[in-house]
Amino acid sequence: MGSLGSAFAKKRCCPSSDILLSYHRSYLSSEQTPRITSHLATCDFCAAELQLLSKYPSAAEPCGRTVMPPDLGALAAMLLTKDNLETEALLFQIYRNDTLALTLNRMNPWPTVG
Repeated sequence: MGSLGSAFAKKRCCPSSDILLSYHRSYLSSEQTPRITSHLATCDFCAAELQLLSKYPSAAEPCGRTVMPPDLGALAAMLLTKDNLETEALLFQIYRNDTLALTLNRMNPWPTVG
């Protein structure tokens, strides 16, 4: 396992959960398997994640992947990197055509979307 002083967190160099699950189920190629084995020997986080993943039975039928809309993916990336200026710019770009205008009707005191 890794050193005790290292941060317990997933890093950019860590394999995804899908790859770890494929490793656990022996679905990886003969080229990928040694790399993951080597990584697990030095990464406490991935070793713990693999242990957690191994506790769950495999699904009878694999689920298909859902494609994230590009704007949502970009927004998620910006939120995760905490880039507030770029996040605001992207939100403006996404929603600039969908702005809400509230109007008041004298007969109905509640605002309505117009």
